[in-house]
Amino acid sequence: MGELAIVQDVEAGLIRLLAPNASAMTLDGTNSYLIYGTDGSAILLDPGPDSPTHLARISEVARERGLAIRAICLTHHHQDHSEAAFTLASTLGVEVFAHPESFDKLSFRRLKLSGRISISGISLEVIPTPGHCGDHLSFLLASGVLLTGDHVLGRGTSVVAYPDGNLGQYLDSLNRVSEVDFTRLAPGHGPVMDKGLGEEVISYYVAHRKARLDQLVEAILLNPQVTGEELVEIVYGHQLSEKIRWAALASTMAALRYLQDSGVVNQGEDGGFELIR
Repeated sequence: MGELAIVQDVEAGLIRLLAPNASAMTLDGTNSYLIYGTDGSAILLDPGPDSPTHLARISEVARERGLAIRAICLTHHHQDHSEAAFTLASTLGVEVFAHPESFDKLSFRRLKLSGRISISGISLEVIPTPGHCGDHLSFLLASGVLLTGDHVLGRGTSVVAYPDGNLGQYLDSLNRVSEVDFTRLAPGHGPVMDKGLGEEVISYYVAHRKARLDQLVEAILLNPQVTGEELVEIVYGHQLSEKIRWAALASTMAALRYLQDSGVVNQGEDGGFELIR
């Protein structure tokens, strides 16, 4: 698969801009989106990291297209999506719309948790998609494009990292999104996907998580009182780089919490896990 374009016209009224923050966790980098109407009013979704290069590019593209950014929206609070919101909100004199839990101590406008809203004349349907983190939202445009943030990625799988990530909520959110009549998925990382591929990816995500749960149950059956760290070694192997080992452990702990909540496993006082018989 080739490199992701820095600037892409996804469709009329939607531009994707790639931030220069590529990493093992952010893939090619964070996707910011300019959502705009026929009058030139625009919403900036997930402005990304506070990178002078990225902010200059957003301003340049907006100026070239005759767009005026009237508001900023966030899918969730993680810095690779939200950090630049602070700078831009002040510079542009606009409001930031976010989940009520995203910025509890800041005076940003708070979105309703779900339902259709209108910001600067642009219609958005807010879809709660917690799981990757507790305050995650997805946004459905009138055209049918679903902006998924980190809920569904254009490449690879999303991290559900304990304790902020919740696997039960994530699986419920995947089912919720699978029922949305979207035309394409525009993720926070990776390429835009058409409907067919998007549906395949969502189905794969569900199957992948359930397969991982089965792996953990089998490992605990064979290794009573095994710890989370030991399970990472058993399930993922010994070749994990230190850059992603924390994510594997956090995902494993989220899965173990799900199994605990489901009455499948129990954690002993020494921290080891065993099956509930």
